[in-house]
Amino acid sequence: MSYRLIAHQIVKEQHGDTTQTKLRDELLPTDNEQAADLLVQMRPAITKANPQAAKFALADGTKPRFYQRISQYLAAMSDIEFVFFSRDVTKVLKKEYASAGGYVVCAEHEHAGEHYLLVAPDRVAPDRNLKQPAHQDTK
Repeated sequence: MSYRLIAHQIVKEQHGDTTQTKLRDELLPTDNEQAADLLVQMRPAITKANPQAAKFALADGTKPRFYQRISQYLAAMSDIEFVFFSRDVTKVLKKEYASAGGYVVCAEHEHAGEHYLLVAPDRVAPDRNLKQPAHQDTK
């Protein structure tokens, strides 16, 4: 079962260039069957043969923003810091997934005795009964 779970939405206007994010302010509940099912269905994102991974060192030896942000979250390991981390990641991924829209699902969970932090796009999240977040960032 997930320790922390959140999903933010990237909305792409059909046949348009406008993209916006709908960011949650609170974690999703993790003590239900829907949360467990979501993690089971997202699991292939980290176990497939060629998962995407982040590079944590730039040519000049500095650390990229994502590394700094994940380090900040891991140092705190709190619910509110997880929310802030997931919102920052969604804003970065908005540029990558702006053409299609969808959800960015972030989960911190344990599987087979190992601890995982999953950040994955999910284009079928509406079918999983995720409520619309209240906060909207139109930038």
